[in-house]
Amino acid sequence: MTRAAGGQMTVQVFGRCHPSDCDWGSAQMITYGATVSDSNHFTATAVFAKGFATTTLVMNFARGRLDVQALTQFTDGSGRQNYASRDAFARYR
Repeated sequence: MTRAAGGQMTVQVFGRCHPSDCDWGSAQMITYGATVSDSNHFTATAVFAKGFATTTLVMNFARGRLDVQALTQFTDGSGRQNYASRDAFARYR
């Protein structure tokens, strides 16, 4: 994750592609608080349009762990089923 001038945050994602892993690029993050007055935002979304599919990431940071849910919608008419996946990342000390 990167914070740009003006406070805007972006996230760069790398994915498992075939035949080799790929760089999805960077996307703007939209952050969310627990209430309308909460300025401590620990949840964010980012959308990656990859041509054949659009993936929305829902990221939540809590207790030193980043949970990421990826919601993938195929947009290429291939008939593949949309799917959801979850991953968790923790800092190794």
